Amino acid sequence: MEFLDESARPAALSISGVEERWYHKTGVIVLTFLAIPPLAIPMVWLHPKLRVTWKVGITLLIGVLCWGTYWTSMLLLVQLEALKKMLEDLQI
Repeated sequence: MEFLDESARPAALSISGVEERWYHKTGVIVLTFLAIPPLAIPMVWLHPKLRVTWKVGITLLIGVLCWGTYWTSMLLLVQLEALKKMLEDLQI
């Protein structure tokens, strides 16, 4: 099985010539950020080329995004409870 032979596969090199890990690739980080934002935080902090200011900024952005999602979900639940009560009062 040639495709499983690691010695024949060329290494993915970054600009500095060091092998780039899959979790350091920008596309993977962006895809993770869009799909499951909290899982992107370790990828951002383990990225060797990002400055600390960018890491803090991205972490804060993810935190605000998660908090906003939680707050919006709680508002939706309150509205659904009010709708349920209204339907029960109408006895439908």
